[in-house]
This record gives sequence, structure tokens and C-alpha cells, in this order.
Amino acid sequence: MIRHLQRGCTIAAVLIFTAPVLFAEVCFGNHTFSARFYSDQYYENADSCLNPDNVFDVDEGFAGKERFTTGYHWAGKNLSVTMNDFMSLTPAEDPGFTNCFGELYGSVCLGNVFIDIGKKRINQSLSYFKSPINFVLSGYDQYDLQFSEGCIMANIEAFTDFGFIGFSFMPECGFNSDIERYVSSSQDRQLLLRYDLPTTNCTTGIAVYWNDNWRLGCHFSRTLGDYAEIHTEYVFNEKKNVSGFRLNDGIASNVSVTKKYCSEGLLGLTVNSAWLSGIGEYYYNQAGYSYDEWKDVTDTFHDIRDSDQTAAMYRYNLGTAFQSMASNRSFGCGRHYAMLRLSNPSTEKLQYSVNMIVNLQDGSGMVTPSIRYDGWEHIAAEASFSACFGNPYSEFMLYADSWQSCLTMEIWL
Repeated sequence: MIRHLQRGCTIAAVLIFTAPVLFAEVCFGNHTFSARFYSDQYYENADSCLNPDNVFDVDEGFAGKERFTTGYHWAGKNLSVTMNDFMSLTPAEDPGFTNCFGELYGSVCLGNVFIDIGKKRINQSLSYFKSPINFVLSGYDQYDLQFSEGCIMANIEAFTDFGFIGFSFMPECGFNSDIERYVSSSQDRQLLLRYDLPTTNCTTGIAVYWNDNWRLGCHFSRTLGDYAEIHTEYVFNEKKNVSGFRLNDGIASNVSVTKKYCSEGLLGLTVNSAWLSGIGEYYYNQAGYSYDEWKDVTDTFHDIRDSDQTAAMYRYNLGTAFQSMASNRSFGCGRHYAMLRLSNPSTEKLQYSVNMIVNLQDGSGMVTPSIRYDGWEHIAAEASFSACFGNPYSEFMLYADSWQSCLTMEIWL
């Protein structure tokens, strides 16, 4: 099913369009219980570049799904149990709903060594918008990890005088459809080795990942005086599979393209003052479309749209292009991006921010201003608006909803 959902193209907290309207957390000694209710909302356009004159009979208007999740954490002297985001579900009338744990693992503390067994997320990136070194979560493009799915793993982390050392082993897992709805998606065998060396003013780290192919990454961050920090990440991929679109002999098809020996890089600067915080980042993705490759794809889309509507392959080719658009809803199909976030200090009761990302190749992008107030006891309110810009056949106008807005309410006890 083709879904006009903001999840793929959305990146970071800028592009996620999720409204958590209720939050509650209750602590009982060493036990913590939590519950959240979310409402995902997006706008479906009946007439678009790949749905001219609404040939696919799309209902225009706002649509979405609700999610209710629960969490639990227990901590003893050397043992702890963590469960996060259980029961992420869609409405009951949807037969595809899932009750899946985002995380469920137990931890053992042995001095400066921590051992985790179960389903866990690992986030080692310092980036705000894009995290190329997040190997375990490489298929998840949002900075906010609340809807990401962890991996079943045995994880060991040690804090030594020589830095931080981490090792994770993720076994191959395959489940039938009934179990998969509650436990996990299938996963391949994976290995991850991490090492970080923090010093007074900077942190340097490396990561080695294996999953049939090698991925090597490094990251570096350094403070610049009292108000600024620079951070960078670089990743080398032995192979990277990206989705493509082709038109051969008048027949459209979606294909998987394997690109060998490609790299990703990110360079960012964070500046904090007493009244304003700013984050600027540049992201490079060698596996993405070049300017000429992207022009070929959009020209093909344009040719299909303007072809003879009475031709036998018209609806098939248009539908294949439409599916390609939906499956590619992942920021990063290009090679060069710039990201910017401006906000006031998060310690203030009234918080405001503006987030923007721009594809530097075609000039398209998305901007999201938001405002939040948490000056009331146990209650917070937030409103945001997101809008895409660019020409009709640019990345963000093809692969994103043109605009969306949301209102968020949070209540905690």
C-alpha cells in the first residue's frame, strides 16, 4: 500500500511529524512506569506530479494513525530491566497493526563493565540531523529514536582509563509473522566494535561494523571556547544498496543498485549563547544521485506523466513511479545537504525553534518552526508547522507532503 507518510523523508526532529498528545510517568521506588499516546498526522494531496488528475483515486485531506506505548524500568544495585515503546500500534481495524517492543533488555553492572542482553538501541552519533555512524540504526533516519526499533543483541560496554570500549553481537533472527508482530523484525548476523577516547576538550571515536560487508566509521568533536563545538563524522561503506528507478523499452521498474566503496561525511558546528542556540551541519552522501542522475530520474517521471493516458502501460508506469517515490521517502537520495536549527535555551519555559534542511543540488527543502510552553505544572503544549519548497520535480516536493501542522499536549504525573 502506498502511504503518503512523512516517516521516510523526515529526518531528525525537524521532519518528524508525530504529535505525542499524552504522556504520563509514575515512579515507585526503583520502578518507573510510563505511558504515551501519539497521533501521526500528514496531508495527502489528491493531485500531484505522479498522480495527475487523481488517477489513483486518492482521498485528499489529513490522515494519520494513533500509537499508544508503555514503558517500564527497574533498577537494583547491579541489575536493571528496561522496556521502552511496547504496544506501538495502529487502529484496531487495521489488520497490519503491531505490538512490538522498541527496547526490552536486562543489564548487569560489574564495576566499570556493563552487559546488556535483549533488544536495544545504540546511538553513538553527535549529529543532530543525520547520523551516518549509527550503524545499528542505519535504516532509521530520524534523530528522535522513539519509533526506531532496536536489535536483539548481546552488548558489552567498558569504561576504562584508556577510553570507552563497546562490543555488540547481533545474531541472525527470523520469525514467523505471528511472533514478529510482538518480538522483532528479522535481522541478519551483525558485529559492532566501538572505541571512544574522551579528553578535556575533544572526543575521538571509531566504529567497525560487519554484516556481510564492512563499514568503517570515525567521529570527532571539539569545544571551541566556552560557547561553540565542532563535530564531524566519516563513514566508509564497502557496499551500499540504494533504490533506483528505470524505464526500459517503455516499461518502468524499481531496481536495487549496489554501489561499492562509497563514503558518507558530516561536518557540524554548534554555537550556544545566553539567548540563542544554533546548529549548522553539512552532509555528504557519495551513494546518492549526482546532479545528472537525478535529472534523468525526474525527466523520466515527467515523461511518464505527460505520456499518452490511453496507452496500455500508462497507469502501470505511473504507478511504478509513484511506488518509487514512496519507497524513496528517505532524506539522502541526493549527495549534498545543508541543515540548520535555531532555538532559544531549552531551560526557558517558552521554547521556540526553527529547523531547515536544503538539498544543495536541486534547491528543495523543508522548514519547520515550532513553539513550546511548559510553564504549567504537569502540562506542556507545543505547536509546529512544516512546509516544503522547491520545484515540483525536486526531492522534497516529490518525496514529502507539501505541508503539515500539529498541536501537542503532554501531561505527566
